[in-house]
Amino acid sequence: MEEKPTNETVLELIKSVQETNEAIAASFVAAQERNISLAQGVYKHAMEALEGQAQSTRVLMEELGQHVRRQQEVFQRMANQEAFQKIAKESMDRYMSFLRSPMTYYQQALRTAEAATRQSLENFQKAGESFQKATQQGLENFQKATRQQP
Repeated sequence: MEEKPTNETVLELIKSVQETNEAIAASFVAAQERNISLAQGVYKHAMEALEGQAQSTRVLMEELGQHVRRQQEVFQRMANQEAFQKIAKESMDRYMSFLRSPMTYYQQALRTAEAATRQSLENFQKAGESFQKATQQGLENFQKATRQQP
């Protein structure tokens, strides 16, 4: 008679351990999902910041172009002689080239950074999905193994 209550106690202990392990595994999966969401949020905000910076650069370039066009119009109105127009045009062309070169470099660097960030985000998302699948599969395997135990 003592053996039956002891067996029931052992079964209750095993069931309790299984439930605890399942709760730990579920908590681990939830923590990983929160970590993935956090990382995705960080990358999303970084992309938004880069896009905002790119938009600001575009606006700056447009404003600069408008300013230069206005200067050219003023110089054209001032210039009555052909020689002055030629010198002013050459000077303006050089000035525009000088102003555009750093902006062009900055735009290229920004495009490269955007592409690298997008690629990193895609790779991170793929890794997160793979990790989530592996975690889920591990949890399922763990649950199967604990259910198979007597």
